Amino acid sequence: MERDGSLPASDPGLVLIAGSSNTDLVARTARLPRAGETVAGSAFAVHAGGKGANQAVAAARAGAQVAMLAAVGSDQHGTDRLNDLRAEGIDVQYVRVIDGEPSGVALIAVADDGENLIVFVPGANGHVQAQQAIDVVTALRPAVVGLCLEIPLPAVRATLETARSVGATSVLNVAPWNDSARDLIPLASLVIANESETADAVGSADISDGPAGALRRLIALGCAAAVITLGGEGAVYQDADGSSGHVYPPQVTPVDTTGAGDAFCGTVCAWLANGASLAEAVSAGVASGALATMQHGAQPSFPTRAAIDAARCRMRR
Repeated sequence: MERDGSLPASDPGLVLIAGSSNTDLVARTARLPRAGETVAGSAFAVHAGGKGANQAVAAARAGAQVAMLAAVGSDQHGTDRLNDLRAEGIDVQYVRVIDGEPSGVALIAVADDGENLIVFVPGANGHVQAQQAIDVVTALRPAVVGLCLEIPLPAVRATLETARSVGATSVLNVAPWNDSARDLIPLASLVIANESETADAVGSADISDGPAGALRRLIALGCAAAVITLGGEGAVYQDADGSSGHVYPPQVTPVDTTGAGDAFCGTVCAWLANGASLAEAVSAGVASGALATMQHGAQPSFPTRAAIDAARCRMRR
């Protein structure tokens, strides 16, 4: 993908992820509860999470040099999450530690068929500031900036605008969807959405003309390039030059879909930062997302570059 602007990035392999850092409190159950219902759980675990941190870890395991722009509390969860990121080789000097504010937490229920429900409590994530984003992006001039919507939208906008000004490719994952984010879409080099987020973005609960039609509607919102992830059917994409395609995943047996979308996004950022085309990046992202469903948890399930390369050899053409 071409970058907007004329200034070169200082490090062509650097990925900056601006997003959330959470602690995932995960309960397993035979099936997800209906509204107002209590069901018995079979297991409980605590994992590192947050869409931003997840995508940073995915990008690092996919072979990129990664820095993180985020905020955590001064509690034990925050300390643990920073240590987790450091262990992955991720630069955390741009993560603010907010005294007196709890770190973000996600409450996750995972059913035996791999489906999940998530409640996100942002905590310190709500303290990521626009000026913080401007300062970090300007200082680093990364090749790729990845973003999600679990931090304040003014910070997302500032990150996108500054990424454009320094010539970085910006990858906006419009999750979790917020109607106010529709105005951010034209600022991104690439927009990534799943099917429900696409329907929300284009204002239609029923995208009846299939993935290709949905992709056209998403592009019509003003982004130069877009990807729609389709779960077990892979992903469709359209690049800035108008080329498009449908990438199908390798055959896997999913046990937990938590974090699969983040594995996809982080891997796409890593591939783009290392000079891949969008088609190549989407292929790697689809492989990564599929592999991530084969283990429990989000970050614990993310594959390495070698595993992604091996899975791509098994994918349908």
